[in-house]
Amino acid sequence: MKTVIIGASFAGVSCAMALKKWNKSAEVIVLDKQEVVPYVPNGLNWYFRQEIAELSDAKYMTNHSLDKFGIDYRLGSTVLDIDFLQKKLRYCRADKIETLTYDNVVLATGSSPKSRVIEGIESSRVVVTKGYEESLSARKVLETAKSLTIIGGGPIGIEASETYARLGKKVTLVEAGDSLDFKNVDKDMTLALESRMTSAGVTLKLSTRVRQIIDGGENVPLTIKSKDKEWQSDAVLLAINFRPQNELYQNDLECLVDGTIAVDAFMQTSIAGVYAIGDAIQLPFMDKDNSRYMPIVSHASRSAEIAAAHIMGQKTTILPSYKIIGHCHFGLYRGRIGLTEEELVFSHYTPRIYTYENQDFGHLEKHFIKLKLITDDETGQFLGMQCLSDYNCLELLNVMSVAMRSKLPFWEFVGQDFYYPVHHVNVVAELQKACQEMWIERVNHAD
Repeated sequence: MKTVIIGASFAGVSCAMALKKWNKSAEVIVLDKQEVVPYVPNGLNWYFRQEIAELSDAKYMTNHSLDKFGIDYRLGSTVLDIDFLQKKLRYCRADKIETLTYDNVVLATGSSPKSRVIEGIESSRVVVTKGYEESLSARKVLETAKSLTIIGGGPIGIEASETYARLGKKVTLVEAGDSLDFKNVDKDMTLALESRMTSAGVTLKLSTRVRQIIDGGENVPLTIKSKDKEWQSDAVLLAINFRPQNELYQNDLECLVDGTIAVDAFMQTSIAGVYAIGDAIQLPFMDKDNSRYMPIVSHASRSAEIAAAHIMGQKTTILPSYKIIGHCHFGLYRGRIGLTEEELVFSHYTPRIYTYENQDFGHLEKHFIKLKLITDDETGQFLGMQCLSDYNCLELLNVMSVAMRSKLPFWEFVGQDFYYPVHHVNVVAELQKACQEMWIERVNHAD
């Protein structure tokens, strides 16, 4: 049985390895137009922070680790078209067009941050850094730019602003929403981050939507225009919403309104033997009947495992996601899982929300932590959590994932048995304290 995977992204590589784990003799071919695989999206940050010597070192797995699986990687290959009925495709490699047949094909074509509404993004000084080749081009522009506008105040834009502010560049971060990372966390959980970014010299332009970028020619700064504002920068970095790259399949497969491919619980598309994973699809969120587009690494890996298992005859369905996201920017660890307060507006839940803060926790060194807990008012089950701290509190996301999957009421979480390190910082204890305080408040409110 021959499986062809289009795209050596997190999803594509994960699927290829899973297939070989199921069956070492399985024929697995991976096609990707990039020459460096598996490249870490936006790995240019690592390069500019001198965490790696060469941009090509921005990988999440070594070539040796990949080679031991015996996967046929054909890099520098651009897929031209797919005949889903005849089960064959054409691709171009080294200026030579070749035809490849398959038994199963997996679409791991990924996503792109290109904008369809901003005029002037075709300028060579407007860059993106998701892929390797894109990052190579962007490096030349960003190395010489003294001022930079980053469009998009999500995790990618925030991380980039920290990188280039450290290099002494004049950084302006533009976000259409009224707070940073508003699609992932509530506004009250980003105020400390905004303060740190401003102190680091980053200019924040919130509630601002870029309409046009004007390139006046070499040695002339770009002019960036919004509805009522105008400023200049030497370069622009797009860190906006990802959209699926669907040119190969949009006319042949059933797609949803956002351009993602419709798949069943096994990641199979409307055509048997054709699978889609990663950033090409939506996944169920919170429950199996509610799906959304969530282009993050954990979803890429999970969907890849399910597709590989089904190809090998195992009918295991994917569990609903809780959209677990964690980051460290400007010395602050931030995480979210489940629903945010903002998202509750579109849900059927009657929530109870509690915010816990401790400005003096730890062992020898004192830290602060802020937790926002969202539970169902009737059952007490967790619906979501957000965390913020100057200490690494991100292990709470995994603890909360188990609690949510187990449908554990928050008052029962208080009595759970956890390891308590006496001489180390204990963030799980802080979560238990938060639940205890919420429990007391609930009882007192009922009285």
